[in-house]
Amino acid sequence: MSQSSSLQRSSVGGPVTRFEQLLHELACDCWNNPSLYENRIADVFSLPLHIQVFEFVQLKELCYAGSHGMDIMDKETKLFQPASEFLPMIIEAYDSLVEATRSITGANVENNKFCVSVHYRNVDKQDWNSVAQLVDDVLKSFPHLKLTTGRKVLEVRPVIDWDKGKAVEFLLQSLRLDDPESVLPIYIGDDRTDEDAFKVLRERNCGYGILVSQLPKQTQAFYSLRAPSEVM
Repeated sequence: MSQSSSLQRSSVGGPVTRFEQLLHELACDCWNNPSLYENRIADVFSLPLHIQVFEFVQLKELCYAGSHGMDIMDKETKLFQPASEFLPMIIEAYDSLVEATRSITGANVENNKFCVSVHYRNVDKQDWNSVAQLVDDVLKSFPHLKLTTGRKVLEVRPVIDWDKGKAVEFLLQSLRLDDPESVLPIYIGDDRTDEDAFKVLRERNCGYGILVSQLPKQTQAFYSLRAPSEVM
């Protein structure tokens, strides 16, 4: 599952409690092995992303993934980090982006360990192009990093053949859940980067991708919901 909206545990209340209970029940069912895929959680940014997600959800029965699947932790706390060699470069790029966007009111640069997110949701619309230009200028010094876009966010990632679709395939194979006769994967996401995962499920002809969007969009997902609350 993927839900890229930044949330703090103290602000979510009842609905998340019900959702956590549902995840717990699924995880305890011997026929299910759910994985939680989260992009951004606002509680503990200083920690590795898989730990951020665990601290937010606090269910030991789950597998956790973040940073577009480049930071995965299974139930035995074993880590899979295909882009670990890029960590020093990511840190350097993060510092450069913080400095470059310092003068832009509302800009927020977030270090997600294996990717750097430059949020411009709170930036005046007339400054959006300036943010994009500043990010482009910084990336000229980092040829092994690439720029992708999301919902009012610019994301800097390693140039590596890895995305959320590859992460879904890895999870299904490593957890021995890639038998289409007995396993039905469900992936819920609201971001452009989730399309890679939707595409994998569509091409496998097994499982359902579900897009969460208030507006109609072209998508590889099989179904859509209008809001995160409809997931329940």
